[in-house]
Order: sequence, then C-alpha cells, then structure tokens
Amino acid sequence: MSATNNQQTESTFAERWGEIYNVRAQIADELNQMAVDLPGQASKHLRSLGRWFNGTADYHDALRRADVLSICLPLAELDASQPISPADISRSVRAGFRSLTRNSSVSRRWTSLLIYPFLLVCAVVVLAIGYSFWISPEFELMFEEFGIELPAITKLTFQIASIIRNFGWLLLSLFVALGVGFAIFNRSGSERRAFGLSWFDQTMMSARNAAASWAWHISLLLEAGLTQKDAVQAAGAATSESWLKEKSRTLVEKEWLLLPDTPTAEVVVDPNVHSYALDEPVAKSKTQQTKVFVSPKLRLLDSAIRLPLTDGKIAILREVANYYWDRSRSTGDWWLQCLISLIIWAVGLLVAFVVVALFSPLLAIVSGLTGK
Repeated sequence: MSATNNQQTESTFAERWGEIYNVRAQIADELNQMAVDLPGQASKHLRSLGRWFNGTADYHDALRRADVLSICLPLAELDASQPISPADISRSVRAGFRSLTRNSSVSRRWTSLLIYPFLLVCAVVVLAIGYSFWISPEFELMFEEFGIELPAITKLTFQIASIIRNFGWLLLSLFVALGVGFAIFNRSGSERRAFGLSWFDQTMMSARNAAASWAWHISLLLEAGLTQKDAVQAAGAATSESWLKEKSRTLVEKEWLLLPDTPTAEVVVDPNVHSYALDEPVAKSKTQQTKVFVSPKLRLLDSAIRLPLTDGKIAILREVANYYWDRSRSTGDWWLQCLISLIIWAVGLLVAFVVVALFSPLLAIVSGLTGK
C-alpha cells in the first residue's frame, strides 16, 4: 500500500470506527446467531467476540485483535456516504469468519483422525480389565496347582493384573479427573487465543502456524493504516509466542523492516577465494545478509516482512500466511499418521505379549504331561 493510500485508509478506518461502534450491538447479534450453528471452540469464540462488541469495544483494543479486525475492516471500506446496513453487517461478519477459519484446530483434526485408534485402545482397556479380574486369577491358580516355574514374562503379566485389581479404581478416578481438568483448562481463556483454537491447539502450534497468525495480523494492521513499525509492535504484543514477541522487538529496535541487507555495503576482497575463470580474488560483502528469522522454514516471512510498504506487501504477507498454515497442517497430519501407526503397533505388541505370557507355561505343562 502506498504512503498516500495508507494514510487514506487509516483516516477512513479511524473515522468510520465511530459508525462501527454505533452498530456493535447488531454485530454482536450476528455473531451470536452464527455461533448457534457451530460446534466447540469456534462457537465459544464467536460468543466471546459478541460479548466484546456488546461491552466496552475500544479502537486500540480492536487493533490488537486479528479476529475483530477481520470483521471491522470490510465495514470500514464501505461507502462513507451511506449508513451501515444490516446486510452490510452480515456480509462483513461472514467475510471475517471465512478469513479467521484459515487457522486450523489441531485438537479437532486429531479428534477426527484418532477416533478409531481411540476406540481400539478403549477395547484393549476393557479386555485388560476383564483379563485382570477374571482370566488372570484362573491361570494363576492353574499354574500354581501344576507347580511349574513361571517365565518372567508370565510373572510380569500377573503382577500387572494384580495392580489393576487392587488399584484399578484409583487409576480410573485419576484418569477421569485428569480428563475433566484438561477439558476445563482447554476451554478457558479462549478470548486470548486465535480464533477457534483451544489451549491444546495453542500449545501444539508449530512455528509456521504461529508465524502465519502473526503475519496475517500484521497484514490486517497495515490494511487498517498503521505504519510498519506500529503494525509489528501491535502484532508482537498480541501474540502468545515469546519468540515472536522478541522478533517483533528486534525488527523495530534495529530498524530492519526495510533493510533486506545489513546497513554496511562495504565490499572487501577475499584472497583465499579465487575465480576459476579469471584466477583472481573474488569480491564479497564484508557482512553477510542479516536475517531476523534464521530458520530455513521461515525464510519467506523474513523476506516478506521487510518489503517496502505497498499494496503488494499486504497480499504477499497473506499468501505467506496461507502457505505456512497449509504446510503446518500437512506436517501435523504426517506426525499424526505416525502416531496412529505407533498406537496400532503398540496394541498389537501388547496382545502378543499377553498371548506369549499365557501360552509359554501351557506349552511347558503339555510337554510335561506328554513326556516330550
């Protein structure tokens, strides 16, 4: 966005904030209506947004929230000569909702993909309880009557079964308490997180995912008319990631937002490096390119964030954000498939362990009876 357009947008957004503030109750109603048809964290976050608009909505607080900006910016771009209509509010809220849902929930994807492994684990737990209370005592008694020396693997399974019989209720109570506590903690503080994300989502968020949310927020702030410095400062203050807060401070304090290279441009000749074509020393920069995001995974963001402030920069930041979100989902799904495979293998090995533990003494008994 050019400097002139940037100032005009800033003026428009600031001036139209009063109109947006006056229709905040209608925005809240639209958000609450949308929340009725949505599940889980998304519904809760929409209701939280509704409460924000019904409460003491503040212009500067709106700049710190990407979800609020996504809803308000389309309204600020409307014809200033016309009042904001209910249809405008509905379109703006739905457009903002579409932009917010790009940040995917880890917990929802995990829930959908892990449902069958979870059912398999539940079946194994039920079988383990049945084995501990009814099968294991019978085998213990039978082996004791035959008076054979049990293998270590069989003794271990009997000891585990004894622990489950004696302390199973305590283990079950602890498991239920942890599940309830996790569910409550996971749903708390949704207004401080990105749209539709739980505490688990925020904790499991990859560096790419967090950087995508940060870049998207900056693009919204630039569209709202803030300078690059103010946009980076506001996005850094809003993010929950400490490393992004530090990167934001670095960008602002060292004034690297518009510097693709280090300030010095001095060129020196390295006598140790020669050109094969000319057999002469090769000139190179005295200092290497300074990178704020040194990770190879974030090179695109490092280049995009320090582009000159034009309309293209906002579009590029959003494309980078979308790319990082897609890559983060792909990487997360790959690790999830690995986890599913590990669960299936673990269940199979556990069943094989119990089968070997029980049948090893049986084979010894049969061998003793047949004399072989």
